[in-house]
Parts: sequence; C-alpha cells; structure tokens
Amino acid sequence: MPDEIDPLEIATSELAEAMCPTPDDLLGDIGPLGTVWYTHEVLAYCLQKMAGMITAPEAGLMEDDSPPVRALAGITTAMGVINGVCETLSLIPEDVAASNGQV
Repeated sequence: MPDEIDPLEIATSELAEAMCPTPDDLLGDIGPLGTVWYTHEVLAYCLQKMAGMITAPEAGLMEDDSPPVRALAGITTAMGVINGVCETLSLIPEDVAASNGQV
C-alpha cells in the first residue's frame, strides 16, 4: 500500500521551502487594523488560487461534495465574513460594499 499523503506535511513543507515568515514574524509590529486587512488580502488571494485549481482543465470534473469543492465553499464563506469585518472597521467603504451586493 502506498504511503498516505499528509496534507499538513505538504503545506508546512511548502511554506518552509519558500521561507515564509510566521504570522508573528510577519505581523508582529502591525496593529489590529493592518492585520485584519492583511487577512482580507491573503484570503482573497487564497480564494482565487483555489478557484483556479478547481476550474483548471487538468482538475477534471469534480463532484459538488468533493473535498476541494467543499473547501472552496468554506473559503468563500470566510471571505464573506472577513468582508463584513472590514466593512465594520471601515476598511471597505460602504459604497464599495453596497456596489458588491453586500448589506
């Protein structure tokens, strides 16, 4: 039986190989507003990458209940939540949020 793929091991190895700083190293001197905005930007990037991965021709047709599709749904929900947080903190102007259909 082949070795099982450990997604956490893959993810941590990718971050280590890219020498990505930890959140404390990266954001330790950034205030709460900057940290929230950075979270928004990273999550938006993550959403784009995940959507691209799922819709790529080499991904084939995925069922709605497949782990990648369920993960994309969760990331999309999280993006809506962080958009609401940013609107609450006035990081996203109300007119921009309204034009995106957010209430």
